[in-house]
Amino acid sequence: MVMEWSHWRKTAEKISPYVYIVLAQVIAATYAVMSKLVFTGGTDPVVFNVYQFIAASLFMGPLAFVFERKSRPPLTLSITCWIFFQALLGATLFQTLFSESLDYISSTAQSAIINLFPAFTYVLSVILRQERAELNRVSGVGKLLGTVVSVSGALTLILWKKWFSECYGCFKLGKCQRWLCHCHIGSALT
Repeated sequence: MVMEWSHWRKTAEKISPYVYIVLAQVIAATYAVMSKLVFTGGTDPVVFNVYQFIAASLFMGPLAFVFERKSRPPLTLSITCWIFFQALLGATLFQTLFSESLDYISSTAQSAIINLFPAFTYVLSVILRQERAELNRVSGVGKLLGTVVSVSGALTLILWKKWFSECYGCFKLGKCQRWLCHCHIGSALT
């Protein structure tokens, strides 16, 4: 019984980073859809971002103060400048562009694009020689397959949405035309 528990614990420790990555992508995709609903309800994207940053500061500030009290470095001028520029160009710019782009593209397309970030990161790290594509190792093949699955999933989402909107009038078509339309949608999914 003890052997089984340690086996499950080791397995859980090995797969937990992958579970967290998938969970983060699901949360990001859900966030895009929920943001689109909030913005179509009439909320201004800039006001939404301000409220979001205030809520995040109120939640994360006390946690950082309690759990990082002894390990944080002294707050020097250079660290303050880095924090300022990271907050300005990193989070604020990304959130503003994210919110404003929902006026121009669907939340489905935006979710697909956000879920492509890990694939883009891997491809850029291979191109810039920060990482090697080791296809003779299981981890290298896994990274390549993950990239291919990520890109193909995003393309399926975007193309299926496009073809489905083109074939939305399938219900008004005749039986033969409806069959052709559903074959078209089915081929897009494969």
